[in-house]
Amino acid sequence: ARSTALLGENDDDPVPSGTCRDRHVSTEWGHPSAHVGPRSLRSLLDAVLTIGSDLDLHATLQRITEAAVTLVDARYGALGVLDEDGTALAEFITVGVDDETHHSIGALPKGLGLLGSLITDASTRRLADLREDPDRAGFPPNHPPMVSFLGVPIRTRDRVFGNLYLTDKTSAEAFTDIDEELVQALAGAAAVAIDNARLYEETQRRQATLAAFRQVAQALLEGGRRDEVLGEIARRAADLAGADLAAIVLPGRGDDELEIALVVGYGEDELAGVAFDRATSRSGQVLATGHPV
Repeated sequence: ARSTALLGENDDDPVPSGTCRDRHVSTEWGHPSAHVGPRSLRSLLDAVLTIGSDLDLHATLQRITEAAVTLVDARYGALGVLDEDGTALAEFITVGVDDETHHSIGALPKGLGLLGSLITDASTRRLADLREDPDRAGFPPNHPPMVSFLGVPIRTRDRVFGNLYLTDKTSAEAFTDIDEELVQALAGAAAVAIDNARLYEETQRRQATLAAFRQVAQALLEGGRRDEVLGEIARRAADLAGADLAAIVLPGRGDDELEIALVVGYGEDELAGVAFDRATSRSGQVLATGHPV
């Protein structure tokens, strides 16, 4: 009843309180139910316009997290991006935690405890007090205290891309049914924005690859010296892969030896010209099988 009274003060259409396990929202990118009033819908529209304003993927993920926090008056928010297997967190974007606190906490979470249960279950979860949840694994040292919790999966096409985590609603003791519906709708819009950003990123990568091919081909056609051509290949490969270091490895003086003929990037001075055993190395494995590792 108290939750309903709060909703009556803050929104147009109060709704009886319920749980995320017995209420679901039908959504394309998100059509909230009739419970959501015009004021909340305007806030949702503002959030959708915000997250779609940038085609850079990381910037898009940051905007999604910020928009979710603002939409439901959360003190803290995070977006956990799943790894390729969909079983752990590969990236964790946060809002509300300053750099000093981040540094004192240490490593970002990998998806255990309550966060892990959302990865496994891939469904919305809303808790009045996350400290009482049986899946909770506890906070690491120096982590800010958090109580109320709302977790919503973001699905792109046929798989879960990640989860939105929101904690500590500032305008009420706990997140409400309407908060849940709004964030579910936002997650649907977020999926579209993520797909668009990924498509843009893929287009940029293909253009960069074609440019790299042209530069290497030009170096070959101009009859450049071996080290110049290999250097161009290594630099372009490092750029395309976002790598700290790229090396060109060639057969050494003996049949059982490989040598780093050219290297660019971090540690290049120490590695240039280094010889190593062909049979026990990754490079030797690649040469022997003809397959990338």
